Amino acid sequence: MTAKFRKTIDDAEAAVADAAGRVAATAGSARETIAEAAGSAAEAAGMARERMGDMIQKAKDSAGDAKDAVVAGAGAGLSALRDTAIERADGARESLSDAGDRLAATLERASEQEDADAIRSHVYASVARGVTSASEMLRQRSVTDLTADLRDLARRHPGAFMAAAAVAGFAAARFLRSSASRRSGAEAQERGYRS
Repeated sequence: MTAKFRKTIDDAEAAVADAAGRVAATAGSARETIAEAAGSAAEAAGMARERMGDMIQKAKDSAGDAKDAVVAGAGAGLSALRDTAIERADGARESLSDAGDRLAATLERASEQEDADAIRSHVYASVARGVTSASEMLRQRSVTDLTADLRDLARRHPGAFMAAAAVAGFAAARFLRSSASRRSGAEAQERGYRS
């Protein structure tokens, strides 16, 4: 039985060796397949990364172009708006200067009246000279210069500037309120004539 036992062991060893060889061959084949798959996956990942990088760069370029277009459009719009505002402010400056000239002329006439007392005549003449010089200054200076002067005044004398702004606001509100009441009175009167 030893020879038979020996033969069984030898057959078993041969079978195990054969199985091990087949497993090694299968493992080698699987290793090659896995290596090829890993290489293909790495190549695909590299291509995907490259495409993603291209897409991100294109998106960045498109966003930059869009931003530049918006900034250019906004800049042009703001420039046009600023130019329009300056034109209107220049028109208002001219109108204010003309109104100052008319007020100065009225004050001069009032100071020259014979029945006015000397102090009142002197005050009217002095105010007329001040209004005339203010009108001339308005006429000779641009809106940009006047704005720069106002900023400088606000920086140097903030309290006085705030007080003057409050008085100007109060005067503008009173003027607008009285203009609105005059306008509504005229409209009511006009409607009364039409009825």
